[in-house]
Amino acid sequence: METAAATAIALPDEVFREILVRVADPTALFRLAMACKRWCALIVDSSFLRRRWPEDSPNSTTLAGFFVAETHGGRSVFVPAPRSPISSSRRFLSSFYEAAGFLDNAVLLTSRRGLLLVQISQRECGEPNQLAVCNVLAGTCDVLPPLPHNVNLAISGYTVLTASDCSSNGGHRPPPSPGPGYSSFFKVLIHGVNIDGARQRFYLFMFSSDELSWTEPQVCLNHDDIRKAHGRGSAVVRRGTAHWLFNCTSNFYTLNVSADTGSVSLTKLLIRSGPFDTLAPQLSIAADGTMALLHLRRDGSHIDIWTCQETGSGGGAAEWLRTRILELKRPKSPLNYTFSICAGERSNMLFFIDPFENVANLQTGTTQDVRGQFKGLDSESTIPLMVDWPSLFMSRLGDSEKRCMWYNL
Repeated sequence: METAAATAIALPDEVFREILVRVADPTALFRLAMACKRWCALIVDSSFLRRRWPEDSPNSTTLAGFFVAETHGGRSVFVPAPRSPISSSRRFLSSFYEAAGFLDNAVLLTSRRGLLLVQISQRECGEPNQLAVCNVLAGTCDVLPPLPHNVNLAISGYTVLTASDCSSNGGHRPPPSPGPGYSSFFKVLIHGVNIDGARQRFYLFMFSSDELSWTEPQVCLNHDDIRKAHGRGSAVVRRGTAHWLFNCTSNFYTLNVSADTGSVSLTKLLIRSGPFDTLAPQLSIAADGTMALLHLRRDGSHIDIWTCQETGSGGGAAEWLRTRILELKRPKSPLNYTFSICAGERSNMLFFIDPFENVANLQTGTTQDVRGQFKGLDSESTIPLMVDWPSLFMSRLGDSEKRCMWYNL
């Protein structure tokens, strides 16, 4: 045993890295980082973490849990997923941050890679559209300036973008430094609709934490017969472009906005099929990184999965094919009322609300009844929290003071 330990100590760092990068289980890798300071230093190195979890890897993120609003009271609650790396029990959103009582009645909008976008109650801030970006891993909360008041509109779509999103189209250049008062670099995209009688016009707003102010609103859609698809206002983000689902009488479209340049395009989805007997479709990012459209059938028996066959994100048209029909293993009960569904990006999980409140595995079709976990909560407000494994490791192990605490030094 002593000989083996001495041999391990004598191994050069390059050999250790090759061993550690082959550890498949993130929990096991974390425990190895906790075993000694030398291994921890190798693991928390940013180049090692991105080698272990490349940016486009289907396993670079994990579903940590859900944020859900209380049925009575309105406070936002974190509900952990099985083996969540964030918490093993329920806790209020405000408990992640110091002196953040103003978050108790915030409206949950969307999340991405550990960042949570919320709308602060007007009662707390005096503004109708005051937003904040909460970093669940770092424990920071950045309040954004109010949206411009010169356009009378209702918020219809939103997303929050990380530094890696905004640089994915431009190589490996470092992200800009955040401005004074902001903890990290991020961008927020908002679109709102102004309806004048039968006419409607969508406006786009962008905020970047290095510029400290919202852009002037620009018209991003001006088609009276094309409307935002029923369901959540969250975008899906792929290769630096945010996509929202829109539709008209017989066609689906995606509204596309570049995170890097802010350029806008509209793409028609060429789906070769007649009308579906389905509830609201859900735009998602599959585990392999392709864009997918999920159709949950009205009787709750199957999910039709359509995937985009083109890699471009510009305007025009893109062909989509139904690549899979997934049979759900769940109680046979019709879904006879309006409901919401949400799919975490690359998570292979789909949460949908029916009389049983299920989480479905999009690989196997198995479902799990989660009514007990959502007791007393408004499940239609559910927001999945996906976290990035490299960011999680850095937040838990990257701070020298935290490492000293763990090692009891």
